[in-house]
Amino acid sequence: MSSKYSKALVIGAGSGRDIASSVLITEKLREQGIELDLVGFLTPWALHEFDGELEKTLNKASKPSGKFIATNREVSLDSYFEPELPEIKEEFGLGIGEIYLFSLQYGTEKLREELEGLVTQKGYDLIVAVDVGGDILAHRQI
Repeated sequence: MSSKYSKALVIGAGSGRDIASSVLITEKLREQGIELDLVGFLTPWALHEFDGELEKTLNKASKPSGKFIATNREVSLDSYFEPELPEIKEEFGLGIGEIYLFSLQYGTEKLREELEGLVTQKGYDLIVAVDVGGDILAHRQI
């Protein structure tokens, strides 16, 4: 099957479950011969580290990483699978290019700038956002 698109950015519009659900979309796009990258959002009420550095607006999913409560760095949060995605991608041969994680810690204007820069740099001609709707049911436990 041929597609009019050649390179897509698939966005898990929320955190964990949305980026995981986005993988289903990436497989359908890949079947159509479309190259793609995947992006999700970091949990906004927590802070994250990648390779010992505090999260930026745009991060590549990588290990070592950490997730913790902003007011108490000693409280590590274990429910954090996004840095595992590159290994999962390789293990299952998912055909996803880069995996990015957006942070909302720096505001929506900075996020818009980073997204526009990424789209321009990588030449995406298709952007797909996936939101499975479970966020309204979630609640934070400390």
